[in-house]
Amino acid sequence: MMKLKSLIKDKFDTERGLALEVAKEVGLKTATPLYKWLNENDREMDDLSMIVKMAKKICSDKWNLVIKEYFKELNPNKQSMRSALEYLSVFKDVETSKELLELTKKSDNKETFDFNFYYTLEHKALQMDSKEVATIIDNRKAKTIEMTVFSKFILMYAYLRDAKYQSMEEQVEFIAPLIEQMKEGYMKRSFTSRLNALKVSIILNDGDSEKTEKLGLQALETNERTPLDVLINMNMGNAYIMYDLSKAMKYFNTAIELAEYYNDETKKSMVQHSIDFCKCYWKTNCDPSKIDVVGLSSKYNKIFAHISCEEHEEAMKLIESIDMKDLDDDMKAFHFFYKGMITRDKDDFYESVEYFRKTGDRHYRNLSLIELKKLGDSERLLKSLSA
Repeated sequence: MMKLKSLIKDKFDTERGLALEVAKEVGLKTATPLYKWLNENDREMDDLSMIVKMAKKICSDKWNLVIKEYFKELNPNKQSMRSALEYLSVFKDVETSKELLELTKKSDNKETFDFNFYYTLEHKALQMDSKEVATIIDNRKAKTIEMTVFSKFILMYAYLRDAKYQSMEEQVEFIAPLIEQMKEGYMKRSFTSRLNALKVSIILNDGDSEKTEKLGLQALETNERTPLDVLINMNMGNAYIMYDLSKAMKYFNTAIELAEYYNDETKKSMVQHSIDFCKCYWKTNCDPSKIDVVGLSSKYNKIFAHISCEEHEEAMKLIESIDMKDLDDDMKAFHFFYKGMITRDKDDFYESVEYFRKTGDRHYRNLSLIELKKLGDSERLLKSLSA
């Protein structure tokens, strides 16, 4: 495969005016900086997004392979390599990321070494709970402002997995001013996009659908296009999952399209889980036989599908097969919601509300509050339970 610089240089040599056209598209006034980058082996672009835009334009359908090969040839001690680690992290290219981490782990550049530590930790943290992650981060002081911020992102993702929304909010207050202090460029824009996406998750769990949608749309307007847009659209869909089927599905369908565009099967699976839940909630096109059980989340969706189809005996068998010891507070909250949908026993919904309160989730708490209202609970009681 031809190298990126060679491909671009050949195109510029054969197509008159293309260099200036590309320069303007990537935000440059003239093509001079591009030619300097092309003709000097060790020269790198200050902004990684310029390289990505050029690769997409010049290399068309094979741009992704070409750009990854380009990343592997970067100087481990320079900013472009560090930016590449962030790019691969956002795009969830684990294989190429690990190759770059091998190239940077012995770097004698303190900034690169700092990046290597935290982007390596990002991979390891997926197998840890938030307490373990917090301990590692607290015991090591980051050497750069970028990694001070990124370490908090790793922690926020761990809090999100553990449904610790209040802890997430506290981190936002800490890192937002730090991002403002960062040098303008790819890293600052990427971190801003990460923060915007996480803010949407936090607002969703505050239980304000319209505010979630508003913040999500603002994030999509300001962010560079990345797989983070999948999560933003998914959370906007989740915001309306109990209130507006049409609007929820609009955002879910967009999220699915984006996940397919980015070839991100993990995020696509997450969105499909939300779609299955939504269809079960609204009792539309909900077929238990079409839900494959590959984990607890999909098992609960299958339970919900049986409930929606009035197959309560099948649903209860599955509920009773789950060991409560395996569940965190978030999963327990949903467990008792599903159980209450079978038994119509207020106590199950009260248990659900209590566990949602422990996690700080005000959005999905409404699942059980809506059912308690149907069962005759007073507005005063429901208001106290929602506080």
